[in-house]
Amino acid sequence: MNIAILTNSLDPHSGSRAPLELAKSLASAKQNKITLYIRNKNSQKNPGLLSSRIKIKFIEKKPFFKTFFSLLGEFNAQNYDIMCSNATLSVFLPAVLSNKTLVTTYHGTQWNVWENRFFTNKNLGLLLRLMDFFTNIFIWTKTSPIFLFSKKIITISRYTSREAKGYYLRSSQPVYWGATPANFQIRSKNTNNLPLTVISVSRITPYKGFHKLINIFKEIDPLINARLIIVGSQPQKNYLKYLKQISPKNVQIIIDPSDKTLAKLYRQSHVYATCDKYLFFGMPILEAASFNLPSIALNNAAAKEVIKDKQTGFVANDLGEFTKYLELLLRDQKLRTSMGTKAGIFVKKFTWEKTAQEYEKIFKNLVQKK
Repeated sequence: MNIAILTNSLDPHSGSRAPLELAKSLASAKQNKITLYIRNKNSQKNPGLLSSRIKIKFIEKKPFFKTFFSLLGEFNAQNYDIMCSNATLSVFLPAVLSNKTLVTTYHGTQWNVWENRFFTNKNLGLLLRLMDFFTNIFIWTKTSPIFLFSKKIITISRYTSREAKGYYLRSSQPVYWGATPANFQIRSKNTNNLPLTVISVSRITPYKGFHKLINIFKEIDPLINARLIIVGSQPQKNYLKYLKQISPKNVQIIIDPSDKTLAKLYRQSHVYATCDKYLFFGMPILEAASFNLPSIALNNAAAKEVIKDKQTGFVANDLGEFTKYLELLLRDQKLRTSMGTKAGIFVKKFTWEKTAQEYEKIFKNLVQKK
């Protein structure tokens, strides 16, 4: 099949790397021809992420309508069997009008952007709620076209399928992402002589709940003598500053590490933890599981899909439960090892090869129906 994948950037961080890993896995089948359209030219910094069998086309930064008409001409000139979109409206809409079979991956909707943006300012409560009310309407209006005009919607979890049905009245098919990219070096580890370490990985933005995690860490018994490592990308400046202000000495924040460094940090850790509000899939949880780390998450979104509660980790209903479970795992080495081993087995069901196979099945069915 001749497949075009539309994405915003070649960002190598966790969930942002998903379209790239999908492209590589689809390209591994010789019968597939993959073209990757990328909106952000900063992506050129990461050429090593791509297979040589993938054709890359950068979308020039232009005003909306210039981008629209430029891409419309480009898409009409190509003989794509399928176009798979992970991109914004200026890229999505010309794909719709090109009359190609269009599939969209839905990653979930994040609301209340102003509350998130001005997290540390407590004096703007009423104003922020009003701003978010109208902004949420705009977000819904901007997102709705992908459900109206896509031939098929693929979601990244069962939770996002339910959300798609609830918010946008459209049925969809869940296909889980893979867990760990091939360039991660997963080796056996021995953390017995290392300080007890909790790791959390994601974008540095308030809805990821790093402030909650730091406050939980302050509450655990100091005799446990543990440390917290926050590994983040794309930091929101005021939030990063706030996290540094509230962090005790046993909390470390690392920004934009390489995959090699991230893999090393996973190997040196004992527990993975997250308070993410919008845990639509939770790829870092599965990355950690690849290193035999048990996880703790708040019971948000798809948490129970990537953590088997009380088997590969814990799903906490509130911050009190979270603190209790964290202390339990840090104190009990046998429990950590047992849950970590089960997590390492569980994560093997999440591979990019399986993801690509599911996408291929969907693509072939749509092509055959044309």
